[in-house]
Amino acid sequence: MANIYMNNLRHEINQACPGILDDANMIYRIPESSSYKLIEILLSHACESQNIGAIVSARELIRNLPPAWLAAVLPNSVEKKIDLSDEWQYRRLVELLQELKSELLVAYIGYGLASNINEIREAAADYSNTQLPPNPLRPL
Repeated sequence: MANIYMNNLRHEINQACPGILDDANMIYRIPESSSYKLIEILLSHACESQNIGAIVSARELIRNLPPAWLAAVLPNSVEKKIDLSDEWQYRRLVELLQELKSELLVAYIGYGLASNINEIREAAADYSNTQLPPNPLRPL
């Protein structure tokens, strides 16, 4: 059975960045503006969407992106695309970062704990005990 949410997301991505999902190495050859367009589409579905099918589909595609590339484009894209004062979007972002085991998780939990918005502080507190595994590329 086809996943309609994944199909819709793939169609939207192919409209913005033709062929990007067909060749994993193409991501390193596309213009920077296309890189940001791709991740912004994925963040929109992963963090703004109210539908679990759309959220899960976007997270799956994000997990399949090259980690080094993702680490390079994600911070600016989050700042541009995600409304960190919106509890729904903030929670979805923190969930995504936790799934990715991203070091950005610690920074966004800190941001949330310092927020003057009660719902954001509560969401951050829910994740404040999250432990990231050590990065094998970074010396201890």
